[in-house]
Amino acid sequence: MPVSASTLTDLLARGYAALPCPREVRLEPGETPLDESWCVYSGDGVSRDNMALESLSEGLSAVFGKPPARGGGRGAKTVRLEIVPGTVAAGTAEAISAQGYRLDVTADAVRVTGNAPAGLFYGVQTLLGLLRPAPGGSGAMELPRGRIDDWPDRELRCIHYDTKHHQDRLEAVKSMIVRAAAFKANAVVWEIEDKFAYERHPQIGAPGAFTAAEMKELAAFALRRFVEIVPIVQGPSHLAFVLKHPEFAALREDQANNYMLCPSNEKSYELLFAMYDELIDATPGCRYFHVGTDEPYFLGDGVDCGCRARREKIGAGGMMAEFIARCTEHLKSRGRTVICWGEHPMTAVDVPRLPAGIVNAVFQSVEMSEAYRRQGIRELIYSPVQGARPLFPEYFHSPDPAKPAPGRLEAIFNTVAHGPARPFDPLGVLLAGWDDAGLHLETFWLGWAAGLSWGWNPAAPSPAEAAASFCRTFHGPEAAGMVEVYRLLDRLARFWTGAWDLAPSRRGPSYQRRWHPRFDRTLSLPRVPDPENLDNGSFFNARYAALLERAEAAAADCQRASELLLENAGRVRRNRHALEVFLSIAGLVEDHVRTLRALSAAERELDAARADVGNVRYGSAREHLARAAQIARGAAADREATFRNLRATWEKSRLEKGCSVDGKTFLHVQDDTKNHPADWTPDLGYLVKPARELGLEAWAERLDAAAAEFEKRHPKEQKGWKPGGDFAEDG
Repeated sequence: MPVSASTLTDLLARGYAALPCPREVRLEPGETPLDESWCVYSGDGVSRDNMALESLSEGLSAVFGKPPARGGGRGAKTVRLEIVPGTVAAGTAEAISAQGYRLDVTADAVRVTGNAPAGLFYGVQTLLGLLRPAPGGSGAMELPRGRIDDWPDRELRCIHYDTKHHQDRLEAVKSMIVRAAAFKANAVVWEIEDKFAYERHPQIGAPGAFTAAEMKELAAFALRRFVEIVPIVQGPSHLAFVLKHPEFAALREDQANNYMLCPSNEKSYELLFAMYDELIDATPGCRYFHVGTDEPYFLGDGVDCGCRARREKIGAGGMMAEFIARCTEHLKSRGRTVICWGEHPMTAVDVPRLPAGIVNAVFQSVEMSEAYRRQGIRELIYSPVQGARPLFPEYFHSPDPAKPAPGRLEAIFNTVAHGPARPFDPLGVLLAGWDDAGLHLETFWLGWAAGLSWGWNPAAPSPAEAAASFCRTFHGPEAAGMVEVYRLLDRLARFWTGAWDLAPSRRGPSYQRRWHPRFDRTLSLPRVPDPENLDNGSFFNARYAALLERAEAAAADCQRASELLLENAGRVRRNRHALEVFLSIAGLVEDHVRTLRALSAAERELDAARADVGNVRYGSAREHLARAAQIARGAAADREATFRNLRATWEKSRLEKGCSVDGKTFLHVQDDTKNHPADWTPDLGYLVKPARELGLEAWAERLDAAAAEFEKRHPKEQKGWKPGGDFAEDG
């Protein structure tokens, strides 16, 4: 049953936040304070290099400023870690039972007992997440007394990490893995595209792409935290990052479309399998490999290659099933289990062509899931963290004000906790964070953490409590007003998205005009006046009156969000970089508000100039023209300053987008089918592309030219008529 937003979990009712929410909580009266005098003791089954022990030491060191002492003598207060199989009855599935743990808190001792190493690690994550400042300002932290027995509902809990249009720095990826593990994710499904340096095909890897050695380092780092890296190499669609290169153009199903690989060409498989093998070698110890397969819009269109004939014989769905089977054969020989997007064009009729033992990562229909179950194919519950909206996910608000719908957070809850895939015993959950619109990684965590929580425990919490608990665990118990920040950023992103006109794209239509219509965001600028009489055909303020009104409301939201973020920057202990990123997003929206205000003010100056001409006040008219041009140039300068600040913030955790490294230059060729905003420019300029393409600087130059021509035609001041009938020199 859905969880009511008015119902608190026992932990939050006691003032503690935990995400995921533990499955069994039995609280007792009283709190247990922890300070730097507490020791950490390694009990049964816990070696000195155990990851749970390391994580606990790191977490307590971050709180108290120094690592806790190990051991502890008579009378010492201790946090004891131990592994005792069977401590928590977590069902019969070994993979789930191994993740179970017990957390006992008494007046002078804390004990974390795991069924296995993974369970112990997850118990430590719960302990660290529960810590809150003890009253009195002593610097001590406290925990609620009682017992927690906990284990996951689903074996596999994946976040989908998409870097098709950006590359995070190595340390940022490690930070992402640490945070994912803290929310009990155990897989990062990495859509890596060209951010891996393929040695056999070096032209594919972007400048600065992760080397095999770096990927091995990341895989080992993740596995130590019970997280698998699952590479995605897309196919036969979504391959523009490969097929844009002239060396691979012959592998296209249609030479005019860099989106689709030809599945009838043996060399296509030679290339894919070479890429698979390098990523497998770079991620030792991991069990899964994702072969993509979503959105193959044009599968079977090729005539000369034989695809059309094959499609006529077995259908596009049959061709997709054959492609997956062929890839599975190779990956199985390398010890990997295949994950795929088992969607259109496949239907239930095509499922028997698939090999048993693979994993479908996206629910389609009850009929399809029944077919998958008969075929021995497990499924993942798929839920995206965001859609196609720029800047920030639609966590709370429908992306389209004209079409009310649940926000993304509620949609994740409905899908993961109570969705139609549940009756088919899914293997796990997959929370997708797509890079299409170019959102920053830090914007995804609320959706990732909440979805992971419901993958662990679908019974609780409510979406409202999930947001509140997330802000306290992610930003720290000192954080204040952060749920409001997320709501404000959601609202600001919705405002920004709707604060433009849509015009046919300058780039032209997509391949075959069949999918993904292309539009540009734009605004109609005030008209440059006629130099003869400064007639400007005023329209801007009338046409955009409603938008200008909304802009003022957005300005207030920007101010409120910035105030909260600045306040929290001095309070929170965790993830301050997220606050910087959020400030940069609010700043970008605020800049658009300034641009709208500037255009409104510029038109008013032009209106005043036109009125002055009517009163034969030419000198005053020229001053109004100059001010209008100055306003436009000021708005353009503000835009570039805002963008520089945003870029400096985002590139603290990312490589420079589209950079050149060691003499290698990034080849920017856009996808012929898709129209991802993050692919509009080779650098971060896609974030200000609509604003830049308004052409404020060029508009100001045209206005200067009109003003100069006006001065030529009216070189001298004229006598103007004044009330009372007297003539006076205009000036």
